[in-house]
Amino acid sequence: MRLALLSIVLLGLMVGLIACNPASVEPTLLPGERPTATPLPPAPAWREPSTAINLSNITQLTQLGRIEAPSSTPSTIFAFALSPNSTRLAALNNTDVISWDLITGQGVFFTERREETTIYYSPDKDEIYTIGGPPALINILNTEDGTYETTLIAHPDYNGITAYHADTGLIALAGVNGEIKVWDMFERVSRATLIGQANTLITDLEFSSDGATLAVIYADASIQLWDWATRTLSLTLEAIVPEQRVVLDQARFSPDGDYIAVSAFPYVVVWELTTGRLRYFLEIMDGGADAVFFFIPNTSYLITIGSAKDGAIWDLRTGQIAAVLPDIGGDDVDASLSPDGTMLFTSTYETGVNLWNLSNLANGTITRSAQEFGNPNILNLHWTGDGLVVLMFDARGPIEIWGIPAA
Repeated sequence: MRLALLSIVLLGLMVGLIACNPASVEPTLLPGERPTATPLPPAPAWREPSTAINLSNITQLTQLGRIEAPSSTPSTIFAFALSPNSTRLAALNNTDVISWDLITGQGVFFTERREETTIYYSPDKDEIYTIGGPPALINILNTEDGTYETTLIAHPDYNGITAYHADTGLIALAGVNGEIKVWDMFERVSRATLIGQANTLITDLEFSSDGATLAVIYADASIQLWDWATRTLSLTLEAIVPEQRVVLDQARFSPDGDYIAVSAFPYVVVWELTTGRLRYFLEIMDGGADAVFFFIPNTSYLITIGSAKDGAIWDLRTGQIAAVLPDIGGDDVDASLSPDGTMLFTSTYETGVNLWNLSNLANGTITRSAQEFGNPNILNLHWTGDGLVVLMFDARGPIEIWGIPAA
């Protein structure tokens, strides 16, 4: 999921340069700030989830509780990470690093944020990594009390773009100078420095599923694929459209590793990785993939949602739209899949949350549930890997926890 990443990059590059006239300009919102829209209703009494959410029990989905930061000043959560077993949530808002226990609903710790914009959980769930800069500082926090135990100076020319391989604890960081550094967080060492294209904006980094390949995405419509461990440039790809400038944004490897798809304006560009052949230019409306861009696990289906009116699900076997997600676009949209890929939650800020049944997608049919979720202030969503709960992040700061309660 991409939480206003390019906005955070620009913020990191412009700290100290922003000024405004309070008499005529709305206040500039930091990454974790949003004005409080309406008072919050009372939180429901906490209930633990009883079983994983699935198609047979989805009609029993209920708000199990609500968790909130201890600060009295409302602040939007703009980055978060879950422990590998989905029992802990760590998050960043404008003032704090916060952790909660998702079994009990209780806070584990909160500590003052040190200007970080990115957060990850270690593969063994014993550490939390937060990243800020420039220069890039990787902080290592104790998961029980939030103590800052170690800080690594990771990249002197950091541009705010990172990639994380959750199975191995590898972190890649991009620099404005074109250098990419790959850190091994278990060993606390930089494993590689890759010399990319100088003076060209890096817009995204993405590890392959096995962590062996790192894709570096450039704004000038080129991609470099690196065997980072040997510092070998394996493949360079270009998205060339005659008489049109293509700006590449986010990259995703297909689940089978056969393709890489990159969102662009106004396309999704798809290459075959075995041959380097450009497979598709998928035409999308401007903004049609600037928020949600991911594959359904173990399939060839790619979901694209953004500021365009409708979202879409593409089948990369054919290069055609398999299904349309109507009327869900907006400036602040998000989506999250069930672990088995049969259901999809989408949210549109100030409009609401929708639930979709994707189980018949192969037959060209998806359905939108009539279930109501009641809160138009949801900014982000996350379905936990164990399938037990759905987290709904309210712009005013709290997080609603939804699941199947005990009978």
